[in-house]
Amino acid sequence: MTTYRLRRHIGAAIALVLLVVFSACEEDTYTLGQAVIEGEPFSTNRIDYPIESIKQLKIDRVQTSQLPIFQLGNFKDPVFGTTSAQILTEVQLTEVKPIFGRLSADTETLQDVSGNNDTLNENETVVRARLYIPFQKVPASSQDSDSDGVQDAFDADPNDINSDSDGDGLTDNEERLRGTDPLNADTDGDGINDLDDESTASNSYAKRISLDSIYSFSGNDVFDLTVRHSDFFLRDHEPTSGFLDPSAYFSDDSSKFEDFLGAVLFEGKDTISEFQYIEYQMDDPDTEEDESAFTDASKTKDPGVYVDLDPDFFQTMILDKEGGSELLSRSNFKDHFRGIHLSLAAENDLMMLLNLTSGYIEVDYTYDFWNTQDDSDASNDAIDTEERSFRLNLVSGGSFGITSGNAVNTWTAENNVSIIDNQDFVERVYLKGGSGYLAQFQIPDEIIEEIKANNWLVNEASIVFHVDQDAMQQYPEQPSRLYLFKEGSNLPVYDAMTETSTDETPLGIFLNYDGILQYDTEGNSSHYTVRLTDYVNHVVLRDSVNVPINVAVSANIGLPVTYAAKVSDSDQLVSYPQMSAATPLSTVLYGSNATVPEDKRLELRIYYTQIQD
Repeated sequence: MTTYRLRRHIGAAIALVLLVVFSACEEDTYTLGQAVIEGEPFSTNRIDYPIESIKQLKIDRVQTSQLPIFQLGNFKDPVFGTTSAQILTEVQLTEVKPIFGRLSADTETLQDVSGNNDTLNENETVVRARLYIPFQKVPASSQDSDSDGVQDAFDADPNDINSDSDGDGLTDNEERLRGTDPLNADTDGDGINDLDDESTASNSYAKRISLDSIYSFSGNDVFDLTVRHSDFFLRDHEPTSGFLDPSAYFSDDSSKFEDFLGAVLFEGKDTISEFQYIEYQMDDPDTEEDESAFTDASKTKDPGVYVDLDPDFFQTMILDKEGGSELLSRSNFKDHFRGIHLSLAAENDLMMLLNLTSGYIEVDYTYDFWNTQDDSDASNDAIDTEERSFRLNLVSGGSFGITSGNAVNTWTAENNVSIIDNQDFVERVYLKGGSGYLAQFQIPDEIIEEIKANNWLVNEASIVFHVDQDAMQQYPEQPSRLYLFKEGSNLPVYDAMTETSTDETPLGIFLNYDGILQYDTEGNSSHYTVRLTDYVNHVVLRDSVNVPINVAVSANIGLPVTYAAKVSDSDQLVSYPQMSAATPLSTVLYGSNATVPEDKRLELRIYYTQIQD
């Protein structure tokens, strides 16, 4: 399979290179075209060059404000040591000058002596406040191979639409059409198997969802969470730049925030669950149907952090401020509420990546109102109670990062691996996200000159990074992709204009470049193949500058933004990928030292076409 993919890629690359050459250089086009016409033979060859010099950088602190995703918890890395991460996030007002209940604050008064029922003290009272931040999900579109409604992770046979995952006599696809749970033989729990039950409410069950970016070396799924109010004001923009540049906060800024932590809003246990949170509808006594058998779609939530916060705090900070200046504008509220701080207990072996743009605090409250019974008879009017909800966002933005509000990741990282910054023929290459490790190499200019001098057409240039399986066998999760970017410009080595993608997921984009972790026949992590074809051809054909290339782990190579980072034990600043800061994962790769098995040494592999004289 590998051979077929390689040959197919080479064929496509040849066509692409020929097209580039035809359009880029008239003289070369004529010569090459003439050679083809006259039938001069081509030869396709391969040459390998060892990557002799590797520079390793140990990162001390990185910018972590306004990341697309945030780390929370403890990643107890057996090679590199433990990283413990916390989150400080702004809380945003979703509606300015909100009205709680039916009446605005300035019209709420006690009922007057004349019995006027138009005004009333509504007695708005918080009954529940909940923090919700969804976990990262495995994309459903790429995880249901047979389209039977069951994700591959839970499907008895991911390639058979007629498989019966729960053994109830109905195929998974039949259950999808019926609206019963294909992973539960008795969807409604009434003791009757789904095959024989004709009264099961359709699509009224908690769906099981395959989760992503949750890491534990012990398989732990229970964690001790603390949520506190923070009175630290997170600036969105720097005053020193005339408020043009975004404010920069860093991974080691936790000491700045500690003195501003206030009321504990939640302290207790929460559990990682793959099942949705659902609530059922209230039964309407005026209808024959029992609505309580059906879930309330508006209240269904995917798996995530979902905990009750102190209702008295939100009574004081939110509902009691109705009509006040604190809720007059979003900037006023930002100064009033400031934010919340999340942390896990140090003993918890659990790290999760969270997208705060999908997180919020839901405040449920009751209020009094005059119930006129929908008639004109005032004698039967009465004060009744109704419940409503009010939502506060954390930060908001689109799929390419946070655009409104601010949040900061802080952490402590042990980084136990000692490295030599610049060394020839290294034995191991260490890479880690967060405050971790980068590697850097450069294609020797002699190689570029040799390609030019021999007029080779580079069909494919690639580097295979082999995983040190002995070091990494303890890891339940390893980086799914490597990200290579150019020193100086900080641009990726791939050319997005010539790339192929199947979807917009982190593993569905830029497939020509590859860089995706591959596994051996025993299921062990094996290697990453990164194609540098675009980079080499730009240097050879367009005289682009041959610059050092940085190697990093990344949560998503499609987001190439870089931030400032400080190298350990020095004042050196380097550019660090934003999505490298956003992952705790690490890997150990083989270098090019003579002690490395020959078939695992780090080499630049070039397939080229040469016209025979």
